Amino acid sequence: MELVKWNNAKNAIAECKTIDEIKEIRDKAEALRLYAKQAGESLHMQNDIAEIKLRAERKAGELLKENDISEKRASSSRGTCTLPEGINKKQSHTWQRIADIPEEKFEEHILDTKLKNEELTTKEIYNFASQLLQKDKRENLKPSIILEDEFDIIYADPPWQYSNSGFEMSAENKYPTMSIQEMIEQIKFKTTQNAILLLWVTNPLLEECFPLIQAWGFEYKTNMVWIKKNHTAGFYVFGQHELLLICTKGTGNLPEEKFKSIIEGDNNIHSKKPEIVYSMIEKMYPNRKYLELFARSKRQGWISYGNEL
Repeated sequence: MELVKWNNAKNAIAECKTIDEIKEIRDKAEALRLYAKQAGESLHMQNDIAEIKLRAERKAGELLKENDISEKRASSSRGTCTLPEGINKKQSHTWQRIADIPEEKFEEHILDTKLKNEELTTKEIYNFASQLLQKDKRENLKPSIILEDEFDIIYADPPWQYSNSGFEMSAENKYPTMSIQEMIEQIKFKTTQNAILLLWVTNPLLEECFPLIQAWGFEYKTNMVWIKKNHTAGFYVFGQHELLLICTKGTGNLPEEKFKSIIEGDNNIHSKKPEIVYSMIEKMYPNRKYLELFARSKRQGWISYGNEL
């Protein structure tokens, strides 16, 4: 199929019934966009071509969804479907995310970007789609945590908010995150006079977590290190460890049993911490009233609160 003129492109894309048809339009538009950029054509012309590409990618995402082709199913050995030839998992994920943008907001964003004389790119509109998704998740979160009971032990794995929402593996794309200020304002609980906070924090946010610790009424003492079997991405190093900070409130908070500061455990599920940590806490501070914040599963003898429960 030959790439149609600009005024007919939208209709041509809408009429496509198969992935092959829409991908052909998308690939030709991308090739033409790259040629225009290398030739030094105006940003206006580049954006006209980029708009066709983005509309084609949005349509491709819609078709992938209609055919129930998800990144997760396509990559599973037990999945019943595979990605169409010539489309990789990253493209499928990106295009389906773009297809999630409500039509009205998609049109507004395209127009606003062009009016601002900014470059239209897949990455930029993917980021926009991720922001909308995150906003929707926030609006559907459970209400603020306000607990009246007093607890001796607080175990928390907060959904730390990063500034890298454009990355496919970022926290923003896995679950609703919260800023430090949101956690300070929305997470309210009571403790006994002498209490312990065990707080998971990732290395990039180490400095930022201390205002939260102080706002909750605790003082940092030391930490344990979870050594992961698999590393994650990172800007400066491949991350293969995470910190569990031990913080205290009051006095007489030394543990009844001590453990080495190294924790070993699998990290097969995004952000899920080793199960062994529960038993370590129970041995360090036995027969206490335990509270887990941002829990992903319930544990006998604990009060658990989390968006996934």
